[in-house]
Amino acid sequence: MTKAELDSKLALSEMARTRLEAELEEARAELSQLSDDYISLAHRCEDAIGAGENLTARANALWRENQEQARQIAQLQSNLSTFRDRFKARVSEMSMEARFWQLDIAELLAK
Repeated sequence: MTKAELDSKLALSEMARTRLEAELEEARAELSQLSDDYISLAHRCEDAIGAGENLTARANALWRENQEQARQIAQLQSNLSTFRDRFKARVSEMSMEARFWQLDIAELLAK
């Protein structure tokens, strides 16, 4: 091989090396961007998981509060029913007493 052929092959090798170095730098830049994107996505995922856990905790708290309110409403309805039954019984008892004593309830209430 002549010196010219060796210089030509050396020049081709140098161009190939330069092109490969450029491609390597481009691949490194893309990999760096992908790493940054992955890290950003991981943070967003962690934030979303945290928000989901927070929403779940709030939903559970609201559910418990609704259960307590439903229990209180049921208790109030029961108390009202008991009061109504006792009131009706007492009115009936007073009405019988008024008839026994021959009293006019309307006249007594007017005084």
